[in-house]
Amino acid sequence: MSMDDELRRSMTVQADGLVDVGSLLSRSTSRGRVLRRYRRLAVASAVLAVLGVGVGGSVLAWPTSGQPGEIVGGTGVDGQGLAGVPMPPSVAGRPTVLEDPGVLGSDPTLLHLSVEVEPSVLAALQPASSVGGPAPATGWASTAGSEYLSLGSPIAVDFWAGPWALEQKRGFTRQGAVTVDGKPAEVYVAARQRLIVWEPVPGVSVAARGINGTTEEVLAAAAAGLRFDRVSSCAVRFASPAPPPAAALSRCDTNVTDEGIASGGRLVYRRADGSTLDIRDRGGEPSRETPNAEVAGHPANWRTGDVQGVSGDILTVDLPGGRNVLVLITGSFTREEVEAFVAGLTWS
Repeated sequence: MSMDDELRRSMTVQADGLVDVGSLLSRSTSRGRVLRRYRRLAVASAVLAVLGVGVGGSVLAWPTSGQPGEIVGGTGVDGQGLAGVPMPPSVAGRPTVLEDPGVLGSDPTLLHLSVEVEPSVLAALQPASSVGGPAPATGWASTAGSEYLSLGSPIAVDFWAGPWALEQKRGFTRQGAVTVDGKPAEVYVAARQRLIVWEPVPGVSVAARGINGTTEEVLAAAAAGLRFDRVSSCAVRFASPAPPPAAALSRCDTNVTDEGIASGGRLVYRRADGSTLDIRDRGGEPSRETPNAEVAGHPANWRTGDVQGVSGDILTVDLPGGRNVLVLITGSFTREEVEAFVAGLTWS
């Protein structure tokens, strides 16, 4: 799928819905790595929502470029070692969802979902790698009371936790009931897709959906492996300057590769009038746009983002060190504000 197609799908999603939030971040920003590993497989694209409410806070940048993340694992109920899954840096001293369900999605700089599964499940989510190889890519998002986790690429299981979990049932038909880690759950189907919805923590709804050929067995096993006993930082590879006036951080996305390395990030700033400044680290993939401007001396391209009635602008900037950022701008943010913000980014 071309970047224009990805942008079209991203920008036409309703601003108040969270649907397939892993596309341009947890899959497309690591496109180069995915293509190296899966040259013969099609990389999935999903819809990214531009959403959130104003929440203050700073986002941790990874200490050094390519800094490995933590590898989290454990012991299964049958004594078999659980496969290690790369995670963003942990944050000590903050309540988990088990301790306070209200912390879910309350701060876009913090993540509260993790997953631990058997090695066979990870093997099914990394078809180009042998059993026992590196864990598949993981991606997270936090915004407006909901959080998201994606495990695997291109075969994957996507999790939504919080109010938007129930929204995932749209277009699905209830098929029956099962249990997930001892908790009652409902199963929904649509075409060849399968969705499991349950409450692993009282008051916290979760939806798990398999994509690109995830089997029912793998989906159920991944759902049972979802955990809420950890707090992580939504760490990205860049540190941002102070946002433009009247704007506040409303959303953060990050992803960790199968090698445990941060390979992309996304920050969304929002104003009370609904205007959004959505900046995305696209890894080392060049923009391939013909420069028509400069930002802090770096080649850049401005173009209209008017797609299917959604008004906005798109800025891409090629930065030193093989870095590229893409910015979606809607509403009252001016070109001068956006260029000054991008010029002020510092990179780890």
